[in-house]
Amino acid sequence: MSMLIRLVPGFAEIDAALRDIAPSGYILALNVRYMSPEFYHVTYPAEWVETYTRRRYVMFDPVVLWSVVGTGTKRWSEFSVAGMKATSLRVLTEARAYGLNFGAMIVARNATADNEKCLISAARPDREFTDDELQTLNEIFQRLLAAVGKHAGLTASERSALQGLAEGLSQEEVANRDGVSKDTIKKRVERARKALGAANATQAVAIAVMKGLVTLNDIEAYRFTSKG
Repeated sequence: MSMLIRLVPGFAEIDAALRDIAPSGYILALNVRYMSPEFYHVTYPAEWVETYTRRRYVMFDPVVLWSVVGTGTKRWSEFSVAGMKATSLRVLTEARAYGLNFGAMIVARNATADNEKCLISAARPDREFTDDELQTLNEIFQRLLAAVGKHAGLTASERSALQGLAEGLSQEEVANRDGVSKDTIKKRVERARKALGAANATQAVAIAVMKGLVTLNDIEAYRFTSKG
């Protein structure tokens, strides 16, 4: 959650709004690739999370399985139980014991990575989500995607600074290119480093390259590691 607090402006308020809409809890799984999310946050009851994890229910959960192949918004009640395997039915049945009686999921593809998805799944104990609540849930979801979905929370100036380093420029050369002080570039790189969870500027560039946030046209650009 600490990463989301850093990346998403007003995340505490977002969390409060989600808890109000989804009193039984919610899951955020952002930038999911091969069933592994880059950002993950869950507020479901801890006992259910422990049971779900220990029994590896993710492999049988019909809601999760739909998210692998589908996109859009869907209430849990819209999943047909006909033809479901016994384990999938058990997941739904056991979840109800923890107040996860009604729920909804929103799934979207990343704007710049077709093989990555983002999703939010929310639950209530008492009734179906209303259309207005689903709209609010989607608005919150889109706000989260804007923060971490496409550019991992980096501003254009921060990506530009990393791009300069990736091209083999020193921080001073990037500053001269952009017409700003070296101290400004240093601060931009430091903000990018923290947003990406990197240990140093070199690792920040490597992560940014991996995510497609900056590009390397020549492997020799990695010589930036010897510059200031």
